[in-house]
Amino acid sequence: MKTKTTPMKFKILSVLIIALFFVNILSAQVTYCSPTFASGCTTWSNQTIMLDTINWTLGVTDCSLSDYTAMRTTVVRGVAKAMTVTNASWCGIGVWVDFNHDGMFDSTENLYHMYTAAATQTYNFNVTVPAATPVGTYRMRVIAGWGSDCYGTGNTNGYGSCGAYTYGNFDDFTLGVVAPPSGAGIAELSASDVIKLSVLANPDNEFATITISGKQSDNATISLTDITGKLLQTKKVTSDNVSFDISTLAKGMYFVTYTDAKQRQVVKMKK
Repeated sequence: MKTKTTPMKFKILSVLIIALFFVNILSAQVTYCSPTFASGCTTWSNQTIMLDTINWTLGVTDCSLSDYTAMRTTVVRGVAKAMTVTNASWCGIGVWVDFNHDGMFDSTENLYHMYTAAATQTYNFNVTVPAATPVGTYRMRVIAGWGSDCYGTGNTNGYGSCGAYTYGNFDDFTLGVVAPPSGAGIAELSASDVIKLSVLANPDNEFATITISGKQSDNATISLTDITGKLLQTKKVTSDNVSFDISTLAKGMYFVTYTDAKQRQVVKMKK
């Protein structure tokens, strides 16, 4: 004899399914890497950060606090947006957005970097989210690094989105990305235009060949970075195949990134 399922049982089952759904979402959240600052941030930190509706001021807040992701703004992909950052005690600036949600902020996700030697410096610049960026929500990181543009490799004062700095601090915010309104004059990519990358490392791991499928734009580049975001090699795209010498690289995970004026594509490469 079959038992008839009551409406109450359906409700309980629905609640359980929804609960499991949210548990899975929470368990899949990205863990973000963080830069370190050996000597702290006392007088070496971001003081103000302004980008559209984000209007953040350090004031008397502890400069070692970094999670301000409750503060957010929205930008239109492919459209430049004015940003202003003031920091203190001879600090440079680096701005990253984690477009591929891997928690690493690799070097190709850097939107701006600069160092001007001054006790207090205000940086006024534009940031532009690549036109091919999917609509969604992303984490934006702003680093103040003493004596560093926060990007250039080899700086003994520190560099990179998750690097080891002498002095400084970082602050994370939430960035929403939307498509331009219809008729805004920004070209949308057709399916045939979107770049796809495939990577093949030879059996001896001496070189990697990247095959590029899709319509390539002028001034396109391919870059190779490690998992810390350190830029290892960059080449201009002149054909459908680009090769990198990886014979001296340690075994591990790397990122290959195609970038042009309209789009940006990232794939992982394992040696």
